[in-house]
Amino acid sequence: MSTSTDTWSVELEMKNKKRRGCCLGKTRKKTSKSEEDSDCLSISSRILQTFDPLSYKPKVWPRKLVFKEIQANLVQNGLEVKILKNIAGVCKPGQLTFIMGPSGVGKTTLLNILTGRSLEHIQSMGNVFVNGRYMDPSEMKKISAYVEKDDHFIEELTVRETIRFAARMRSVKLLKEKELDRIVDEMIFCMGLDACQNSRVGSKASGRGCLSRGERKKLAFACEILNDPPILFCDEPTSGLDFFMSAQVMKVLKQLANEGKTIVCTVHTPSTTVFDLADNLILLAQGEIVYNGPARSAVRFFQKCRYISSKFVNSPENLMNFISQAYDETDEEYDERVQVMINEFAAVSLKPEFSICSNRSSSRRIRDEGDDEEIVRKMNREWHQQVLYVALRDLKMMKRKKFEMMWKIVQTITISIIIGCMYHGTKIHKDHLLNFRGFAWGSVIMVDFLFMIPSAYIFHRDYPIIIREYNSNLYDPFAYFIAKSTIETVQYTIFPLVFGTITISMMSLPISFQAISNYFAITFLIALNAISSAHAIAAIFINPVVTITVLLALNLPFMSLSGFYISVDEIPSWLRPLSFVSWYRRGFEVITVSYFGDVGEIPGCHHHQNLTKWRTGKDFIDSQSFLPFLVPLDYGVIVLFIIFWKIVGILGFRWRVDRNS
Repeated sequence: MSTSTDTWSVELEMKNKKRRGCCLGKTRKKTSKSEEDSDCLSISSRILQTFDPLSYKPKVWPRKLVFKEIQANLVQNGLEVKILKNIAGVCKPGQLTFIMGPSGVGKTTLLNILTGRSLEHIQSMGNVFVNGRYMDPSEMKKISAYVEKDDHFIEELTVRETIRFAARMRSVKLLKEKELDRIVDEMIFCMGLDACQNSRVGSKASGRGCLSRGERKKLAFACEILNDPPILFCDEPTSGLDFFMSAQVMKVLKQLANEGKTIVCTVHTPSTTVFDLADNLILLAQGEIVYNGPARSAVRFFQKCRYISSKFVNSPENLMNFISQAYDETDEEYDERVQVMINEFAAVSLKPEFSICSNRSSSRRIRDEGDDEEIVRKMNREWHQQVLYVALRDLKMMKRKKFEMMWKIVQTITISIIIGCMYHGTKIHKDHLLNFRGFAWGSVIMVDFLFMIPSAYIFHRDYPIIIREYNSNLYDPFAYFIAKSTIETVQYTIFPLVFGTITISMMSLPISFQAISNYFAITFLIALNAISSAHAIAAIFINPVVTITVLLALNLPFMSLSGFYISVDEIPSWLRPLSFVSWYRRGFEVITVSYFGDVGEIPGCHHHQNLTKWRTGKDFIDSQSFLPFLVPLDYGVIVLFIIFWKIVGILGFRWRVDRNS
């Protein structure tokens, strides 16, 4: 192991020995010597000790982050714009690193590249090393945590429930309820979230009561540092916060850095108090690094470049003035000035920092003591546990969406009553045959659209949360899709029964166990098929508007070839395969055969009268080219479609999440 790494370890251990207390400067009464000793531990150490007391190690092994040859181009509408131009830098453990620069310079882009996140319309390349070992994006995501600028959480859950879910999914071992409660209590205390621990997170977009920006940011930190990541990235953690809260949040990050972590943050316009907490500073201008070194030496560096700092402006403002384009400065003048900065910075040799990171092939053979424990982490929960815990969370969310549930019930009852009123009094009689056709086909159509459209919104609202939690290795997309679609499907199981009960009770059809059971069974399967198809298409497109558009285009041919608008026998031969697999036709056929299969002579139709061509139930069934013995096939086709949609949904959701991660 290198001498520099030994030096970091000694320095960090000395820092931690000098530290007392934790948690945003909060203190609480000590009831025993063991509790007094626990206050000497760091935030992450206390949590980690609670996670796995048997394997607890208070020292965080340093992870030195080095990036080289980072390039990023924005490609859109046939145009290519360079954002980052072959930059390189170093972020050391035990230090709080700030990345600063003008708006649009590529700070967040750099952070996303370092964390292994993909960006839409961005082509990127470069090498990232941790302790001399080349890290590909998947490996980087497994050993680091990323607190994004926008804090996305499940708005129906409380602060305690949010942290509890993260702790359950991140813990090294499967925890008992008491152990889980102890971890959550420690984290809530450490982050200063005691007052709001039982408040729902909420969302300003929905207009519901929610946490403040500062509380949401603390909650984001709490969820990310639960598994004690050696590297933590934060995208503008002080964005939208007031002076006091910004300082409080940055003190948390500084404290984590003192514990030996590598903390990297993008910061836009920090106050002097916040800036003074930084150990290392990276300044970006025109897509290139113009400074990477100690934060306190930055002003002196620019003074050597003959820049004059104002006595009445603080250090961060002076630095931003140096690297930003003045309002009266032309693009050519600004480019020339930035190039001078780049040349001056190039004189500072960084080659020793990159000496152990010369190429990918050699770097993969380099190890240190910290790699005795595998550097790449995996998801801590088994696949079936992921499904269970996500399903339990979604079930809790569903119970709290009382207004939405009531609205769905009212909607189902209203549509059922409308259908019932339209075909009220319909019975097996020659005067009601066309009415029955409308009732049978309308039942299939209404059940299909009644559940298909709402299901198109399944992933839209929580998709940013899904991406964040997947990037944090909480669960696999397969597990999430199965859990989410199962819970969403379960809540709809009662609605087809409500629909069928109301509509049939308003008819005057014969009470037959076979007919009624077939009606309920086929409408239930049609509803499941509608929900499954919506979930599958939503998994691919996410956007509900696009999802509904695709669903309507997909359903139209099957609806047209169901046998209602045109007899099955008259459908062109090249379209009959579509008619054969049409779930609308299958549902229409089952309902018709169930009610007319055992009907002899239709009431009102006598053999000596020539008033209608449908004298018997068989005539009525044959006129629509339906076959009674195909009823089992009707059920089989719909069941196969449900399975098909589930497979498409699982594969499509995995593709979509991987594409956006």
